Amino acid sequence: MEAMPIALTVDDAPSVFAPGSPDFDPGRMDRVREALQETGVRHCVAFVIGERARDHREPLRRWLEAGYELGNHTEAHFAASRVGADAYLEGVRGCHALLNELGAFDGGRRAYFRHPFGDRGAAGGAREAIDRAIAQLGYTHADVTLNLHDYCYEAPFIAAAHTADAARQTRIRARYRRVADACVARAGKRGAAHWGAQFMHVAACHFGPLSEHELGGLVRDLGSRVAFRPLAEAIETPAYRRLAADLSHNGIAGDLLHRRLRDRALRKLARSTRRLGLFQQSRLGPCWPHLAP
Repeated sequence: MEAMPIALTVDDAPSVFAPGSPDFDPGRMDRVREALQETGVRHCVAFVIGERARDHREPLRRWLEAGYELGNHTEAHFAASRVGADAYLEGVRGCHALLNELGAFDGGRRAYFRHPFGDRGAAGGAREAIDRAIAQLGYTHADVTLNLHDYCYEAPFIAAAHTADAARQTRIRARYRRVADACVARAGKRGAAHWGAQFMHVAACHFGPLSEHELGGLVRDLGSRVAFRPLAEAIETPAYRRLAADLSHNGIAGDLLHRRLRDRALRKLARSTRRLGLFQQSRLGPCWPHLAP
């Protein structure tokens, strides 16, 4: 079977959580980088949150020195539709200045941009203005089509770590690996049906505790089923270019793969059984995060 091509990206560099939080750890970016290098992943783009990275530049420099790339994830990770176009673009420019200082786009490196939460802004004029301004700064959109859902497991994993519950941590890690593997398989099948056989997925996880511990293992699990390719290749496929140019959709592009009648029915069931925890499984994270209410 031919390997499924995927462009791997990691959001929220250098670390999830706000500076000052006990769970904010800029060194996590180094450990993710080391895991990628050890498993032979040569191509990866880290999307930077400016205010989290400004006082922690060394992990970003080491990321670039390793041959990986950096992209713009705004200054403060606000959703565009909640702050208005002017405030949002101020955040885009703030992160852009930091990336330029780091030399992120030197040597012919391409400039990539990712909206926090996939939120492109309020429909209509605001969304179009944001899109034009980002293009004028030289950025290419990098929408997520394969969501690895690691963020769904960060809170229970950290809670287990804080209580030294090693058994629960092990169960959360095992569940996440199964879920992430299933996400890749599902995206491969549905992506081909939705966007065409030549479509190349853009996968995303985060600089959080699960990726720190599990990304390398996930790469090994996927083995020859997946070929990690440069993001530049993915965004040049015709289907991806159409997707990025379509301002009618908002949110994570990969969610478009989960709008089938069966998925909608399961999400409705999940909402109606929320109190029973059948879908959410808050102690271990969700069994099926793409169906979580």
